[in-house]
Amino acid sequence: MIKTIENDRINWFVEFILPPGKLLSLDPIIAGGSMLSLYRAFNLHDTDLRWETLKRSLVTTPKNAMMDSFGDIDIWFDDTNPIHNNAHEHHWLVGKKEDQLGSKIKSLSPGPTYNEKTFIGGPLGLDGLCKSTGWANSFRSATHRKIHPIYGGEIQFIKKPISSVEELLSSFDFINCAVAWHNGVLYYDDRIDDAFSNFELRINSQEPFERTSIAMRVFGALRAYKYSDRYSINFGPKLTDYIFKLYVDTKNINYEEYGNKIIELETIYGKKISSINTLKTMVTHFHSLFKKFSDMKYFKKEYALYLVDYAEKFNGLKELIGEPDSKINSRYTKTPVATGVIMPCGSKLNIPF
Repeated sequence: MIKTIENDRINWFVEFILPPGKLLSLDPIIAGGSMLSLYRAFNLHDTDLRWETLKRSLVTTPKNAMMDSFGDIDIWFDDTNPIHNNAHEHHWLVGKKEDQLGSKIKSLSPGPTYNEKTFIGGPLGLDGLCKSTGWANSFRSATHRKIHPIYGGEIQFIKKPISSVEELLSSFDFINCAVAWHNGVLYYDDRIDDAFSNFELRINSQEPFERTSIAMRVFGALRAYKYSDRYSINFGPKLTDYIFKLYVDTKNINYEEYGNKIIELETIYGKKISSINTLKTMVTHFHSLFKKFSDMKYFKKEYALYLVDYAEKFNGLKELIGEPDSKINSRYTKTPVATGVIMPCGSKLNIPF
């Protein structure tokens, strides 16, 4: 069930992380990691004194702020929002690359910071275009300089319209990230607290893990590792089964069957066309994370038996075989973020919120 909270503290934080300007007047729907960080901070700092302490730390010493950091701010607009109309003044926020990089704002290509006089996004508090993909347009934000390091400094505008906040949250792959803000109201899935209390990453929408597309399933698995690592939580039982099946299905991929065909990734953000080389990179990285998987709470020793013939491909599998059950079933502990799960804006492999 989706529940809501209306509170001045929440609205203060939203205004604080957004760039100065008229972005809020466009009626944005903010969801993903930034709003999850807000939800967790709101629950942790649950008295006037604790919240005021958090506010002061964010403004004066953000390095010491007691809240989760996040890489960017993901923004959607519902399907009734006029911004999706080509004639809208700010349609370029969600428009196609070839539309928004015309003569009107062609200077948006990555480069130095643009001020309000030279950049059409100035009134919205945006500094310049960071990246444009099939599913989103990402812009740099001056706000990043104010609240670093909790915020990566990018605003990502999702091109795909949504019908409602509830519909958006129901499409999220994990219960743990089902939080959104719209027009002064914070929306969240009421199962989220139980998931975090049990230190588990739990599946919300099973669709990304049940598709026949290996590319989409690997994409979802890398997102799972990202959230697991960020919050020091285990894969839940159902997610553990899905990840194991994916390791089995990717142990011996015949890439020649793909030829030079393109691969389509379809997520909550929309569709993105990618290449066979990107798929290879994703699968290789997925295999390199097997050691983390073997340390998860619900990992079963018999999983290794299905992969033993491909031990060279799976990081940690050789060491795992023959180790005592107590080691194999040990509880997952936090390790540094693996290289490649989160990559800078503009890189080829970017696993978003």
